[in-house]
Amino acid sequence: MKTEAIYGTIVFTDAENAIIQHIASRETINADSNEDCEDIAEHNAGYYGGDWIIPDFYKGRISWECLE
Repeated sequence: MKTEAIYGTIVFTDAENAIIQHIASRETINADSNEDCEDIAEHNAGYYGGDWIIPDFYKGRISWECLE
């Protein structure tokens, strides 16, 4: 399985909405399962401030908000 993780400033306003305010990095993840992808993203998020999202797996709405 191949997917992309986004790291940066991400605000989860509730269970169904996420706002990406700043992208610190994007990463392509190759793993055997969704859980393995999430484990990798969780580990690597520590290098970028702790917030992460895998858009392919997120069931809610993702929006973008540019912060200056």
